[in-house]
Amino acid sequence: MEQGLSLALQRAAVCLEAGASVPDALLLAAQSEPGTAGTLLQSLAHELLLGSVGPAGPAGSAGALARRTGDEVAAAWETTASVVRRGQFHGTRLAAQLRSLSSDLREARRERLQQRCQRTAALTVLPLGCCLLPAFVLVSVAPLVLAFLRNLPDLA
Repeated sequence: MEQGLSLALQRAAVCLEAGASVPDALLLAAQSEPGTAGTLLQSLAHELLLGSVGPAGPAGSAGALARRTGDEVAAAWETTASVVRRGQFHGTRLAAQLRSLSSDLREARRERLQQRCQRTAALTVLPLGCCLLPAFVLVSVAPLVLAFLRNLPDLA
């Protein structure tokens, strides 16, 4: 979902740079992104068109949908809605902010995936210790010990 939101934000930034209004850019980006990200952007665009979102107000039904989908999604969505509201009501350069936010979302996702890979690498050591090490002992060390024990009476 977060990757979809990142791509949709990039598309919205391109639309804004091409001269589209904020709600139109969000609607165009939402149309190209299926799933939750598109639904969230479409909902925010409709709220902006209806004038039901103030500069500091909640994102209404879209915010509720984001909170239902998960903590990371809700945090990314609240940041996105905040940036869009500020851009819409205070006249900040929204395209640059959307590109920056998209980059931040991609970087956060990359870091999470990297941590997951590191955790997976650590967990793969467990089968090595539980399966391969005992097999190595049985195949290499046990015959040596048995041979030594057989030859023990000859040494005495």
